[in-house]
Formats: sequence, C-alpha cells, structure tokens
Amino acid sequence: MAETILFTIAEGVLGELGSFLGNEIGLLWGAKKDLKKLKSTMSAIKAVLLDAEEKQRHNNRVRDWLQKLEVVVYDADDLVDDFHIEALRRRVMSGNKLTKKVCIFFSSSNQLAFCLKMGHKIKQIRAALDEIKDENTFQLAERVEDTKLVSANARETHSFVRKEEVFGRDGDKMKILELLLHGDETEENISIITIVGIGGLGKTTLAQLVFNDAMVENHFQPRLWVCVSEVFDLKVIAGDVIKSATSGRLGQNLAMDQLQLQLREQIDGKRYFLVLDDVWNEDPIKWLELKSLLKGGARGSRVLVTTRSEKVAMITHSFNDQPIRLSGLEKAVSWSLFAKMAFRQQQDLENPEIVDLGKSILEKCKGIPLAIKTIGSLLYFKNPRTDWLLFKDNELARVTQQGDGIIATLRLSYDHLPSYLKHCFAYCSLFPKDHMFDVQRLINLWMAQGFIQADQNQCLEDIGYGYFLDLLWRSFFQEAEEDEWGNIRRCKMHDLVHDLAISVAGTGGLLIDKDSMDFSENLVHISFDFSLDSTAFSKSLSPLLKHNYKLRTLFCVPQFFYHSYMSVSVLESNAAVTKCMEICSELKLLRALGLNRFSRMGKLPKSLGELKHLRYLDLSHFSQIQELPNSITKLQNLQTLNLEGCENLSSLPRDMHKMVSLRHLVLDGCDSLSHMPSRLGELTCLQTLDRFVVGAKQWRRRKTSIGEVGELRNLHSLRGVLSIGGLRVDIEESENPNLQLKQHLRQLVLEFEEVDVDIFVEKYEKSLELLQPHANLKSLKVKYYMGVGFASWVMSLVNLVKLKLIGCVKCRYLPPLHVLPCLQQLSLLFLDSLECIGVDQNATATSSSSSCDMPFFPSLKKLWIKECPKLTSMPLFPFLEKLVLKNTSSKPLLQTLTMTMAMAQKEASSSSTSSASSSSSFQSLSKLESMGIRSIDDIQSLPQQEENRTQSNQVRDWLEKLEDVVYDADNLVDEFHNEALQCTVMPGNKMRKQICILS
Repeated sequence: MAETILFTIAEGVLGELGSFLGNEIGLLWGAKKDLKKLKSTMSAIKAVLLDAEEKQRHNNRVRDWLQKLEVVVYDADDLVDDFHIEALRRRVMSGNKLTKKVCIFFSSSNQLAFCLKMGHKIKQIRAALDEIKDENTFQLAERVEDTKLVSANARETHSFVRKEEVFGRDGDKMKILELLLHGDETEENISIITIVGIGGLGKTTLAQLVFNDAMVENHFQPRLWVCVSEVFDLKVIAGDVIKSATSGRLGQNLAMDQLQLQLREQIDGKRYFLVLDDVWNEDPIKWLELKSLLKGGARGSRVLVTTRSEKVAMITHSFNDQPIRLSGLEKAVSWSLFAKMAFRQQQDLENPEIVDLGKSILEKCKGIPLAIKTIGSLLYFKNPRTDWLLFKDNELARVTQQGDGIIATLRLSYDHLPSYLKHCFAYCSLFPKDHMFDVQRLINLWMAQGFIQADQNQCLEDIGYGYFLDLLWRSFFQEAEEDEWGNIRRCKMHDLVHDLAISVAGTGGLLIDKDSMDFSENLVHISFDFSLDSTAFSKSLSPLLKHNYKLRTLFCVPQFFYHSYMSVSVLESNAAVTKCMEICSELKLLRALGLNRFSRMGKLPKSLGELKHLRYLDLSHFSQIQELPNSITKLQNLQTLNLEGCENLSSLPRDMHKMVSLRHLVLDGCDSLSHMPSRLGELTCLQTLDRFVVGAKQWRRRKTSIGEVGELRNLHSLRGVLSIGGLRVDIEESENPNLQLKQHLRQLVLEFEEVDVDIFVEKYEKSLELLQPHANLKSLKVKYYMGVGFASWVMSLVNLVKLKLIGCVKCRYLPPLHVLPCLQQLSLLFLDSLECIGVDQNATATSSSSSCDMPFFPSLKKLWIKECPKLTSMPLFPFLEKLVLKNTSSKPLLQTLTMTMAMAQKEASSSSTSSASSSSSFQSLSKLESMGIRSIDDIQSLPQQEENRTQSNQVRDWLEKLEDVVYDADNLVDEFHNEALQCTVMPGNKMRKQICILS
C-alpha cells in the first residue's frame, strides 16, 4: 500500500513534528536538534513522493525504493505517536503538579528514561532516512499535490447518485419480465434465466431492476437474493438463500442435511423468485446439485443468474431461446449517461467543439456503463476547454478496451484522485467482494489509520464523510442506502472496482481467506473473511509474530446484519480464545483491532491495555463478558470503542474518564448496564454515546462512584442517537444535561424509572422540563413519564419527524402537536389517562359549521394509538397512510372522517377556483394504504349500524359505507362478504389498499 499512503503518512508526521517543535514540552529534552534534522530530511523526501508514486508503476527500482521508504516512514509515524501518547498519559495522571512529577519520576517511563529512549529511536530513523534519501538517483521531481480536484460543487450533485439510474435497458428488462411472468410452459417447476456479459455492463443493476419491479413483487412469493461470487459452495449458498427468506435467521453451524431441510421449508410449494448474482462456477455437476435443492418450489418458480462466463450461461439457462446477452449501450444512450456525469454547465453541452471532444472520449468507453460513469465523473472536475483534450491525447490514448482493459480505464479515475482519497479507497481491499459497507464504521477505520486530514473548521467524521461522498460521486462505491434522515448508511463496491482496490493496495494489505495464507514481508493491514476456530486462528497469526510484522490493522470482517443469528466459530475452550487475544496483544503497533468473530469469549485479558497505539477496538457482540478490564483505560489514543450487543455487560471501567481521545462509545444492545462511571463528562471529544444509564437507588445507596445525568452537560459534540435510561423523578437544576445545546443529536430517548406514587407528579413534570432538546431533533421517544401534563418545549421541535410516547399512564393531555410542521409519525402507546391532544373537548362538536375550525396534522402519515381508552379528542389526521387503533375510542377517527367530509362539502359549494385548489387536500383519508382496528369498544356509535351485529361485521358495514370516500375501491363490498377474511388486499385507483380487521 506504499504507493497510496506514504505521502499522507509523511505529511502527518511532518505536521506532528512541527507541533512538537513549536511547544516547549519536557518530553523533547535533548532531542530537539535531532527532531529538526529528521523533519528536514522527511520534508525533502515528501517533496518527491508524488513523482515517485507515478514512476514506480513502470520502474522497479523506484518501486523497491518506495518499499524501503515505507518501513522507515511507518517507524517515524510510530515515533511521533509515542510522543503524543506519553503527553496524553501525563495529562490524565491524577494528583497535583508536585504529585504528578513524583509519580512520573518513579514510573517506568520517567522523563529522563523516556527522552533517552526516544533520542535513540530518532537517531536510528534519521540515519535510515538519510541512507534512503541518498539512494534517490532517479531524478525524481518535486511536486505539490493539487487538492482542488475535490470541488465543493461536486457535493451539490451527490443527491442524484444516491438512487441508481438505469440507462438503455428497458428492452432487456421487458424480455426478462416476459420470461419470468409468462413462461410457465416449461416441464420443470423451476426455470432458469441467465444474464451474461462482460464486467461493468450493468448485469447486477438490471437484475435489481427486475427484482424490484411491482409485477414481480406481486407474482412471486418469496423473492430471494444471493450473491455467489467466485466461491460456489453449496452449503454457503443454501445458507444464504435461507437467510434471504427469513431476514437473516439461520441456526449456528448447521450440517448440510439440516440446511437442505430448512431450505425446503422456505420454498416447497411456493412460487419463488431467486436471483443468483455473479456466478462463476463452470462445473455442471455442482450446478445440478444446487438445482436439485431448488426444485421443491411451485410450478412457475424462477431463478435469474448473472454471470460474466458464456460457459456458465450455457450450463444454467433452461429456456429454449438464448441467454440474455448484454452488450454496450447504444450511442445515444451512452451520450445521455456521459453528459449527465461529465458536464457541469449547460453551456458546455451547447458548444459543438466540446461536444465532439466528449464524444471522441466516449468512444473509448465502448458503451460500458461503469467506464462511462468513472470517466465522466473524472472529467466533471476538469475544464472541458483546457483539460479534456490533454486527457484524451495522453492518458486515455494509452488505454484499450481489450481483455481486462476496463480495469485500465478505472485506473485512470483512480490516478486522478488526491492522495488522501487513494489510501481510503485502497483500504477497502480488506473487505470481500459484495460486502455491504457500513459507512460510519469505514470512516472510523480511516480515522484510526490517520487517513483523514484534520481541519479546524470541521470534525474528522464530517471530513471523512466528505471523502466517502467524493468516492461515491466518482463511482468507486454504488448501491448507496440512506437512513431515515437522508445520510448514506450503507453501500457496496462493484467487483471490478474491488479488483482495482486490491491492485493498488499492493502487498501491504491482505484479506485472508481459506485460499490465501501467504504473507508478504511488507504486510501492514490484514483481515479475515472465513470462519476460524481459535486454534486455526492462532496458527494463522503465529507467522505474524514470528516475523515481527508491524501490523496496524487486524480484524475479522464484520457481519453488519443479524448478529444474533450469524454463524460463529465453535470454540473449544475459553482458554484457547484467551490465547488468541494474547497473541493480538503482542501486536503492539495495531491501530485497529476487531475480533467479533470470537464473541463467545467470557473475559478479556488485561494485556489488551498494552496496545497503546490502538485507535479502533471492536468488541461488538461479545455477549458473555460482564465487565471490561480497567487496564483498557490506558488506551488514551482510542477513538472508537464498539460494545454493541454486549448484552451481559453490567458496567464500564471506573477510570473511563482517562480515555480522553474517545470519540465513539457504542453501547446499543448493552441491556444489562446498571450505571455509568463518574467523570464520563470529561470525555469532551465524544461524538457517539448512544446509551446512558442513570444508576438505580441501590447503586447510590452503596455510594458507588456512578455518573449522574449531569455528566452529559459538556458533551456538546454528541450526534446521532442518545438514549438516557433510568431517569430519576428528582433531577435538580445542577444536574441539567444541557440537551438544548446538543445541536447534532437526531434521535433522543428519555426513559424514566417507574415510581407509581402521585406525590411525584410535579417532580416528573419539572424533571422533563429540564430535558429540553435542541430544535434540530428529528425523533423523540419518552417512556414511563408519570406527569399529568407534557413539557411545553415539545412545541419548539419544529424539525421533529417522529414522536413516540410509551407507558406515560398518568398523562392526561398533550400540547397541540399539530403545530409541528414536519411530524410524520406519532405513536401513543399505553397512555391510560390521556384524554385530549391540544384540543378543547368542548370544541368537538360534529356539526359541519364548526368543522372549519378543527386543527389538523399537516404532515402526519403514520399514527399508532394503542391502549389509550380515554382519548376522545385530537387534531384531525386527513393525510394518513397508515393507521393502527387498539383499545381506544373511535371518536378521533370519526372526527376526522366527519369533519373532513364536511370540509369537502363546504369546499364543493364554494367558488370553483377555490374548490379546485383546496378540495384535493381535504379528501378524507384518501391516502390511507393500511389500517388495523382492534378492541374498539365504542364501535357501535358508527353511523347507520344495525343491532345484533358482531364487532367485525359492524366495522365491515362502516368500511363499506366509506367505500368512495376513504378507499376509492370499487370491489371493496364484494371483498368483505368473506366472513373468514382477516386481511384483504385490493387495488385502488392509485395504489393498492390494505385493510386489517383484527379480532
């Protein structure tokens, strides 16, 4: 990975050296002169690194020179990190100034000993660098990196690449749909359709387009997706089909016989649709074995295969006509895609000379969508009048589209990346093909390696997210998935782009699988992508220790979904696993360590605290551990500690406040946490703290040093999710967590301890008032609040999208929530005393004359009201898409129906202009897609109900009455004649409607 990382590492080392030299700290006693010389030598070498990077691809001597340099640059980086760590260690040392001096003097790293040790290392590194510098006889030129490539304008266009757009595949899609939906004349229950074509043509994209088509969705059940890739393992494929069918639920370590039984349970007798993406197996016997497992489906079941191999296509395709052979896009379609990616200004598209130049460049892409995207996004950052011709005549002229020429085309886009994006991209080679990247986790790994350049105006996470978006824009990532707030949460990488990542990573990074256990002497980053027991894992790590590899990364590839069902190694003994951890603890230079594959370990070794360079530690789903060793708090450099899913973890280390660099403390799923350690509020760098538990009474009685909610007061950088549990009823002003100042929080959960005593009602209300969040909040959940009224500050949450109240059994009224302009989801669960929401009960008359004055929710789409038997009055909700009512009054629903129908009638009688403009917005529940009703005691009050009807029949009559107003479905009456019917799906004018009548 030398060619992608050295420039940035050297830049980081120089920055740290300059910082140290500018500060008069005792750690540099007697070493400043050597450090200045080291900085000078490093500066001279850094100046020619960019030129060396370019020349080493065609010059073996330059490549060897860079490999030698890489070792020493890493040593220099470790050196400055040692200074940084020692400074942090002394910063967190307890006691006054004199006490600290005494402790330092008698410690194993007193100032004199530390300076002597560091001075010796500085001399060694300087001598090695001088020698390497003298070996530079290659006439390398000094170059300055051009950072203007990453333009702010590019980020303005990121939104349109978040959803894949497909160009020129309508005909192929229709042909596949015809075979899927109408080709039932084949003799076998299952038929196979194959899409074949070279890499980058969009086979997977076309398969996704078909897979998500509404007709396919309605025709097949279930729909299954499995990425096969190079390894055609029958057991793995069967397991993946089961996981696709069951949303990831799969037993651990199942034998093949058990797997095939589970597979048959999922598909037997069902008309299923299975996509096998990226198949490489050319052995017909293996294919027949898989096909025999899939034959249990109903007649008309289909399998869609995508492959680059013609032989695979001939083996698999079972229809009489030929496989679907994808070719390059037609010229007109290619130009549309290229123009979308390459042109920044419309005026350039109107310039004939630039258009002709663009079309000549486009010819080199041979109609391959991936090549068009990557070249187009590269040209987007270049001036078409001055740079495009130079690019065409020089770099592009050397590229041909023969054989694996597509890789060479992609390489052009990589070559034009700034160095800080190059090593971020190369680091992705540590993950397997078709891996679903967790974007935030990837950014945290980049941070751990020092890949992200600090900026005083932005936090590292935002800069890293910008890096990711730049790579996404250039098509190095694809299939981006957004979270509910519009941030990209997950993505994938095209197989060919992954091949490029492996190519540019060189020998410094290695993804180890069953077929690759050979280690290069330059190995720095490794990951494991196959199931190992502890003995095999120890065996694979032993050579790393024996040859003194200076590893910076070691992790097992995380499975981001369905951890509780993932197959984990069967561990023969806890001692064996501990041995693995001890081996990892010997790798002293690690920056990132993740071993969640060995999550059954019961106790972590104290030696983990010796990994002083560690910045990223993933212990997620270590479900057996109950506590962490306090030695872990010696990791003052640690930025990310992931404890997600450590369900038996009861407490955090008492000295956690010493981990002053910690930015991400992930505690989601740590349901056994009893309290937080005191002084946690000193970790002011924290960005992620998704769970905070206030200690219960028994902990306070023991006078245990626990953290109160006031520890959150100064943690203003918190972002994302914050869940506060165990909130007491008597929060004092001195314990105010200042949530109102935490502008980056998006989701907040407030869970009170349950104290069912009326005398505390006022204290509950006062405590909740102190917990006012910032107006940027998107989601709020409050549990077990026992006040009668609700906090007035909820009206200030103008960006709130989701509000959920659970178990607030004494709350009688809520503020006028309809004034929240962005509120889309409202859940009211187990609010036994709730009577009204922001509406005077005296104003709930049903006369049409008062209907105009009734407030309504302008944006509410989903409403759940369960176990709220006294709720009889609330604002109208005419624009709902989903409604669930259980054990509550029907009055709010009736009010919405009656009032909105009255409003519609009044609008109809007004002028035609105003009627046309407003009536469309007040069609009573015309957008409703699904509704669930259960245990509505006052259902008899529905209009024109007949006596002696069962509750379900009354609801049926009511829905029948509302046929034209609510559901707009002509066949609604006929559907409800079936008395056994529990859930009916019927087509509406615009979309299908679903009505669930729950008994």
